[in-house]
Amino acid sequence: MARSRNIKPGFFTNEYLSELPPLARLLFIGLWCYADREGRLEDRPKRLKVDILPYDSCNIDDLLNKLAESPDEFIVRYEIDDRRYIQISNFHKHQNPHVKEPVSTIPEPYLHRACTIQAPEQSNRESVIGNQESVIGNSVEKNLFIEIINYLNLKAGTSYKHTSQKTRDLIKTRIKEKFTLDNFFTVIDKKTSEWKGTDNEKYLRPETLFGTKFEGYLNQKIITKKSKVPQANNFSQRQYEDEFYDNLYEKIE
Repeated sequence: MARSRNIKPGFFTNEYLSELPPLARLLFIGLWCYADREGRLEDRPKRLKVDILPYDSCNIDDLLNKLAESPDEFIVRYEIDDRRYIQISNFHKHQNPHVKEPVSTIPEPYLHRACTIQAPEQSNRESVIGNQESVIGNSVEKNLFIEIINYLNLKAGTSYKHTSQKTRDLIKTRIKEKFTLDNFFTVIDKKTSEWKGTDNEKYLRPETLFGTKFEGYLNQKIITKKSKVPQANNFSQRQYEDEFYDNLYEKIE
């Protein structure tokens, strides 16, 4: 599924990209749109040809190799368990996936035991795995803070910062208790629906939503605001017996 992505002015002045054929540059942009939230996608040249460059005469496999073999290594092509994948390098440096995008289901290069490529310029594999896990762990954690707080700000009309240490500690505590990203979204949805526009709107804040009552908020039933039944001409409705209507019709006739 194609997605909306950003393109920055620096793309056009990158010296290594400038050495690639124009179609390779266009393909690179197209890969962003078909990559998941971690910048990964299946390495299927024929399918990518149809999806990204259907009207151009070109060899997608060759263009992918040019992107992978560039000094900047714009992509990484790898294989795990007989399935081929692509990792876009520095994806999160240039893209901000939507908070609702599903998590990646594609295995990550380097860390998977069955991966056909080795980590670059490292002789000690144990060191590579340790360093990669540390970087990935920090990256994922940072993305969680950003996504949760951005979603809260979007729904509640607030402007909290994801860099607040107090907020991060609250989120970390809930994550250690095995709550998921979707759980955070659900709590935000339920409480904004219940509190926004009321006296309790001031409690739409991280310390309240992500505190010790988090599980209770998560499991509460959705509360909908009651709407008043409109009454014609401000008169309350009256109920009459059938006999009244029979007599009324006889008078009219």
